[in-house]
Amino acid sequence: LADRPKEAIQAYTKAIRLNPIPPTFYQFGLGMSYGLDGQYEKGIQWCKKAVQQNPDDFFAHLMLTAVYSMAGQDDKAHAEAMEVLRINPKYSLAKAEKRAKIKYKDKWFEALRKAGLPENPPLPIPDKPSIAVLPFDNLSGDPKQEYFSDGISEDIITALSKTPKMLVIARNSTFTYKGKPVKIQQVANELGVRYVLEGSVQKAGERVRITAQLVDAKSGHHLWAEKYDRDLKDIFALQDEITKEIIIALQVSLTEGEQARIRAKGANNLDAYLKSLEARELVTRWNIEDNHKARQLYTEAIELDPNYSISYCGLAVTYIMDVWLGSTNSNKDSLAKATEMAKKALSLDNFSSYAHKQLGSINYFKKQYERGILEFEKAVELEPNFADGFASLARSLDLVGRTEEAIQMSKKAMRLNPIPPDMYIIHRTAMYRNSQNYNEALIWAKKAVERAPNNFFARMNLCSVYSLLGQMEEARLEADEIKKLNPKFSLAKYEKTIPYKVPAVKKQYIDALRNAGVPD
Repeated sequence: LADRPKEAIQAYTKAIRLNPIPPTFYQFGLGMSYGLDGQYEKGIQWCKKAVQQNPDDFFAHLMLTAVYSMAGQDDKAHAEAMEVLRINPKYSLAKAEKRAKIKYKDKWFEALRKAGLPENPPLPIPDKPSIAVLPFDNLSGDPKQEYFSDGISEDIITALSKTPKMLVIARNSTFTYKGKPVKIQQVANELGVRYVLEGSVQKAGERVRITAQLVDAKSGHHLWAEKYDRDLKDIFALQDEITKEIIIALQVSLTEGEQARIRAKGANNLDAYLKSLEARELVTRWNIEDNHKARQLYTEAIELDPNYSISYCGLAVTYIMDVWLGSTNSNKDSLAKATEMAKKALSLDNFSSYAHKQLGSINYFKKQYERGILEFEKAVELEPNFADGFASLARSLDLVGRTEEAIQMSKKAMRLNPIPPDMYIIHRTAMYRNSQNYNEALIWAKKAVERAPNNFFARMNLCSVYSLLGQMEEARLEADEIKKLNPKFSLAKYEKTIPYKVPAVKKQYIDALRNAGVPD
């Protein structure tokens, strides 16, 4: 009677009257039924009885978690979710949702999601040392200095990412914890790592103080901790020193070539470095005004230090961003400038995975996908923990019809970036759709829409997958959402812009949208 909670309440109540010392499943079953019927206090009361009778009953805690969450008692729901994971550390919503067949499935799993239960099982810890670098706290007392503390964290991530002997989590995932009180064990579980680096930065005038501590999440012990008080001009040597100390603490042995690769390619002018850091933060905001400010700062940095590779890379990004944002009068001219800057960066630093990634992106825009693939492959060869490099490689492989390879690269990207950007998920949806694995595509399409309900491409993917599965009612509802998001959308125009190289793949996608009622 899980689909009919009122009748279930009556049945469970009768059962308990006939069996006044009932098993726990009578109690939490009644609690769940009250919860689904909107009688939250009664639901909580009966689920708590089940928990009190058996504190290690997994389902009793799970039901209590959901009812607390539905009742809006978020703190208590989260505490119960932790009990669920204590009893079953590998529990995941994705697996449970596949098995569930009740009518109130969406409401139920929405409540469990809100309580903080994980979408997927904990990621397995790799055999090699694995680390997450949390964003260093800014202790300068000036929010405008945030870019500096963030930049230090990013530079350490980039340096560590260049060795294949470690697994290093991407910035996008670790920075989701920025400004939040976090438990090291929680971070390690959510990101699938053994070690976590945390620290703080305090910049005052020409001095900088950095504290850092490396924690073994399994034992909770500090493997290494240090406080540095240096002149700001020594910042590159300091970054190298911190990176070296981490590698030693993790007992990672590097060849001379690997050691050379991870050393910071510092600017000869401190102001050039600071301007580049500030520009890098502005670019990540994805808007026209900040992109133009970033370009000005990168240009000033190059004037101060014409041999600082990173500034040229950043400048290339601003021109690529013009194309993304539609803020250029000529895509061709912007891409030509981006190419010039990326090649200049490589001439100054032949280990620059960042420059190869930008050249790959430029080829992507030119629809020269095979050339782009070569650049992305070089980027991940130079930086084996480069999540965005793997994600870009995956997308390009999918566009040329190498879909199975694309899925493998996407999996690598998401292992390095377990809390990924929306586009990783949107592109993974397309990969499964293009490989005709529609059931898997539907899981990813729903996930994308849940995360970004106003993302046009997420809606397009979900619409096409429903259509290909023959779920036409759902497909038509998504087609209506597409029209709301873009009333002037034309399928005929869109078809001309789709970059798929294999005609059959493009046709399948367009036909699926057309059959769902997306307007021509």
